Amino acid sequence: MKIELSNPPRIFHIPLPNGERITLSDCAHITLGVDEQITLFTDNGNEYDITRKDWGYYATPSLNRRLAHFHLRAVLVRGLNDTFFINLVEQGYEASFKSYLDRHNIRVVAWLDTLEALEHLEALMLSNQYSPQLEITRFAQAYLGKGTHSLLEIQSQHAELGASLGQRGWTVSHLQNVDAPTPEHPYDVVCFNQVLRNDEESRHLLKGAHRFLRQGGFVFVAVSTDTPYAFSITTFALMAELTEWEIIRIERQQNILFAFLVHKES
Repeated sequence: MKIELSNPPRIFHIPLPNGERITLSDCAHITLGVDEQITLFTDNGNEYDITRKDWGYYATPSLNRRLAHFHLRAVLVRGLNDTFFINLVEQGYEASFKSYLDRHNIRVVAWLDTLEALEHLEALMLSNQYSPQLEITRFAQAYLGKGTHSLLEIQSQHAELGASLGQRGWTVSHLQNVDAPTPEHPYDVVCFNQVLRNDEESRHLLKGAHRFLRQGGFVFVAVSTDTPYAFSITTFALMAELTEWEIIRIERQQNILFAFLVHKES
């Protein structure tokens, strides 16, 4: 890390459309190497980290965790001339922040400091894109109720799904063989993420999943539609019927067919 102090600071002014101007002091220039971090402090002890990576920067700590722990709230705002900024507002100073926005004709686009707000933004951005973790989370909230749940991935091939749900507070386990003993504590969700094919082995896997699912739980299945073992909605519906599952919802997005199933005995 290299620090160059401006002594005395360079003073400059920023004119505003309302005739006011802001006076700023350029106090130091800091050059960070890869994986180097600086921490900024306020007089009351609040912290804010910036970390250099080989691809750029972590401009903030995690928006809804460490940043909140430092009593800072991230917010996306829109200023004049189609300029957008991310501001960090100290908790307890929201009224002062609102006054600043009003004076300078800046408006809040979205607060970015809670999981709910960030997931809402994620849902908007992914509304036309397939995301298995988002689809599972949405369906679980509607079918099982809000909160975190348990999920069993069978023959997992995509580690990012379990990792993402784990970050959301879910309990995620993995299993390779449905012939394993029945668990003492069944799962809320059993997941086959691009595992099943239109063959006898996959029918055995899907049929055996019932033993791992708690009463009232559901199975999530996602399959590719552009492989030699591709499903259509009709062939998948037939497979579900043969393995004693009822389809609650089935949808196709891009080259993925995904469905939510409940057992006919439930």
